[in-house]
Amino acid sequence: MKSLVEYLVNEGLKTGYWHGADAWILNGSKRDGYTILVGGYDELEAKKVQRLVNADKPLGEYEDYVIFAEPDEWKEQND
Repeated sequence: MKSLVEYLVNEGLKTGYWHGADAWILNGSKRDGYTILVGGYDELEAKKVQRLVNADKPLGEYEDYVIFAEPDEWKEQND
């Protein structure tokens, strides 16, 4: 069985909403929470940011748009 990270990298990123804005899940889990990219970014940009986050590299212009979402709040925003 694939891990969430393997699935997201190989199959595409999961999308949702964060306080009314489009969001991409970059990594994380239902148990620990998610690192998300908020804003009107396309999947190509989201995957670029995901690589930066996973490698613990500087986020540059994306820094203000990458946030941590608690699992219960993510669920609430996307129900």
